[in-house]
Amino acid sequence: MTLGVERSVVTPRSTQDLITGGAIRGSSLFHSFQEFNIQPGQSVRFAQPASISHIFSRVTGNNPSNIRGTLGVLGNANLFLLNPNGILFGPNAQLDLNGSFSASTADSFRFGTAEFSALTPAPAPLLTISVPTGMQYGANSPDRLIRNTAQLRVQSNQQLSLIGGQIEQAGTILAPIGTVNLQGDRLSLTGLIDTRGANGAFGTLRLRIAGDLAIHPTAALTNAAINQALLTTGVEIRAADNLTLTGPLLSNTAAPLTLSAGKQLRLLRLQPNQDTSSFLGGNVTLDSGGDLQVSNTLTLNQLRQQALLIRAGGDLILVEAGLLNNSGNAQSNPPSLLSVVASNVFLQDGQIVASTAQRNFNGANVFVTADRDVILQNSRIITFTSDRGDAGDLSIQARRIRLDGSQKNQRSSISTTSDLLSRGNAGNLTLNATDSIELIGDSPGPFIASEFTILDLLQLVNTNTAISSSAFGAGQSGHLTINADRLLLRDGVALGIIPGVFAPRINQAANITITARDIQLQGIAGIGSLTFGATDAGNIYIQGDRLSLQDGAAISVNTFDLNPNPLLPSGNAGELLIDVKELNVLDGSIVAAGTSGRGNGGKLTINADNITVSGVSADGRLASALRTDVGDLLATSNRMMATGQGGILTINTNTLRVSDGGQIFASTTAIGDAGNLTITGDRIELSGTSATGMPSTLEAQSTGIGQAGMLTITANALSVRNQAQITAQSRQGDGGNINLVVRDVLLLRQAGQISSTAGISNNGSNGGNINIRAGFIVAPSQENSDIVANAFNGQGGKITLRTNTLLGLTPTSQLTDRSEITASSSIGINGTIAINTLTPTLSPPTQRLPVELLNPQQKISTVCNNMAASRFILSGRGGIPTDPRQQLLNPSIMQDWRHPKSTASKFMPTLPPTPLASNVLNSMAEAQTWRTTAQGKIELIGTADRPQSQTVCRDLS
Repeated sequence: MTLGVERSVVTPRSTQDLITGGAIRGSSLFHSFQEFNIQPGQSVRFAQPASISHIFSRVTGNNPSNIRGTLGVLGNANLFLLNPNGILFGPNAQLDLNGSFSASTADSFRFGTAEFSALTPAPAPLLTISVPTGMQYGANSPDRLIRNTAQLRVQSNQQLSLIGGQIEQAGTILAPIGTVNLQGDRLSLTGLIDTRGANGAFGTLRLRIAGDLAIHPTAALTNAAINQALLTTGVEIRAADNLTLTGPLLSNTAAPLTLSAGKQLRLLRLQPNQDTSSFLGGNVTLDSGGDLQVSNTLTLNQLRQQALLIRAGGDLILVEAGLLNNSGNAQSNPPSLLSVVASNVFLQDGQIVASTAQRNFNGANVFVTADRDVILQNSRIITFTSDRGDAGDLSIQARRIRLDGSQKNQRSSISTTSDLLSRGNAGNLTLNATDSIELIGDSPGPFIASEFTILDLLQLVNTNTAISSSAFGAGQSGHLTINADRLLLRDGVALGIIPGVFAPRINQAANITITARDIQLQGIAGIGSLTFGATDAGNIYIQGDRLSLQDGAAISVNTFDLNPNPLLPSGNAGELLIDVKELNVLDGSIVAAGTSGRGNGGKLTINADNITVSGVSADGRLASALRTDVGDLLATSNRMMATGQGGILTINTNTLRVSDGGQIFASTTAIGDAGNLTITGDRIELSGTSATGMPSTLEAQSTGIGQAGMLTITANALSVRNQAQITAQSRQGDGGNINLVVRDVLLLRQAGQISSTAGISNNGSNGGNINIRAGFIVAPSQENSDIVANAFNGQGGKITLRTNTLLGLTPTSQLTDRSEITASSSIGINGTIAINTLTPTLSPPTQRLPVELLNPQQKISTVCNNMAASRFILSGRGGIPTDPRQQLLNPSIMQDWRHPKSTASKFMPTLPPTPLASNVLNSMAEAQTWRTTAQGKIELIGTADRPQSQTVCRDLS
């Protein structure tokens, strides 16, 4: 009626009502109705004139449209229905059209600057445009309802759109290989949406919401064949406010998925065993202006190129089994991606997983970026491979990264892994924290050596709270890089790499690089690069200001043999380089580069200003130690007869203190030979024993079958006190060699010992050599401090001392309770002792003082005692004679002193001369000079004429 002569005409028929008339503008047909309803069993179809592609219909009345029957078009035109009062599709409603369908509660269709309005009816716009450029909503648009409880279907490759203020999708929407577009202020999904085609292809879903979007469990947005429903080639779900999905999601195509919320995005899981959300092949974007919460499980399969992108303006929260799982099998160029960006990332019983399990496909790379904190509680972030493809790289950037596994039977981990049956490599792992990285385990308390074995160390890296890159099959581990201001590992946690256990031999595995100002390991906590197969262990590089190990913590590069076949190769231990200002190794903690198998021990190098190695483990069995050894990594009863050669231990420091049973050694307890120990420093101090009698030692000894190593120390000062030892002893092989170069003093006190004794098992081994060059060698004779190179059945060693002064030590053929030097043999040939005492050159030469000195109290003027400003300054001899009896001549006074006055000081009164008493005898004096008188005679004079002086303290000030 509002179109005038171009009004719409409804013609009832027996099978259907036909709508004709309307206003034709170009390829568009416009209809206008006061009311538009279809009753149950009724069919209403629009006639389609020739050349018409789009049919626009509006309702200008005040009532909603109730569609309870069939709505269609006789032709292929697209149909648009506009009613600002609402559109309700009843349970029996159907669509019968070949084109697309759109239902909207907007005020009008806009065509550029013109519009076709339902609120202000006017003739159809004089336009030739075929598609509206937009829709205009009124102020109360959020209350306008579109509700679907029917099954609405469009033909293949067509579009179905519901655009309103509030949309309730409780029915079924089918658009095979087409597009479903739901757009409004609020959206509630409790029904089915399916874009699956007959040939297995899928369509696109777009959800764009200005306010809140809630997708409920009954929505079944998953595969219809398994009672699940979101099957599309592309999914966009956008909410200007909150977006909540409480049901599972499934996408089985390679098209993208976008979930966007202006405020909060929540993917919730209401039932413990509810079906998970899954996406096959396409890119997935989760975008929230506020917090993003996931308690559902998102699984992404066979993703290619860009994969899962998560952005949260607030926090990302994964709780209650929340899982982001990219199980992609992406091609390697370019790799798939799982990216998380948020203010905080908080995982509680949640997971972020990127895995690959098919053929040569590589897993996705994972990037997590947080403005503030990344916190894991009984959760994990992992990249993983179980086939020939490589696991993806994993990178986390945050202010603080914290892994909390403090509750019993819980663990948190960040890792890249290649499993037992995989030939693929684990990915690289990088953690960057501007503040701290913290790992907290569930095993508080000190380390107990008797309760810990080699296999426990593997378990620590593999299953406890850990940061790791491991390959348990034929692949290789990735590099592990840590950058932080502070790194804390505590109470049963580990940070490490394990190269391929069954991988073919390669020269070098991946490395661990740690850079942090303050690094602390407490309790059962470890940093390790371990090899159990043919691959060499990776290297560990640590750099910072302070590194502290307490209560049995460990840093280790070690090699083990899990394969008993001696014909198979065994990997070597790696290199451990520590470069810090301060290193503390306390309470049974260890820093080690050793071998417990056929592979060779590693290289341990420490550069530190100050090093302290002190104490033993809580049970007294394991010493705090810096070590490159052959044998067990830990001193337990489970001995392994290692055949590999010991490594090299090098220490460069200003101050080294080893006390209370602490040890530094390159030793062997097995068949392989011990390595070498080299220490260069300013001041080196060894002192004391542990409570159980374990001495503090520097050693390159052998307590097994192998040969002892070489021990070299270069220092300005070296002290060995209170039963501490420097030793290169051996049990069966020859004793090692000890070389000491000490610029100033080598001090042995209270049973301190230097020993290269051989054959302590009474075999025929020879004693080692001891070479010492020191400014002074001092050992109080009564304190039983010894320098020993003895043997039992073999020949004694050779001891050579070069020193300015040797005090307290006596060469002897047998040890007693005195301080001695011995190179004897119980049965074999005694060794040799050579002592070269160097003649010191002193400059300037010393002056001999008289035996009896004058009393200075008698030679200081009493005048000085009475002066308030009196002072005495000693600034060198300045020409003063060594004997106070010698004359003090004028040239002996220091340059800045005044010459004594020949007259009385102006500060003191002139005293009248005192006549000599008549009974004073003239004494004979030796002539000091002579003179010629006016008569030509020569006179001998006993006292030289000198000016009389009265010097007071004030004159010299």
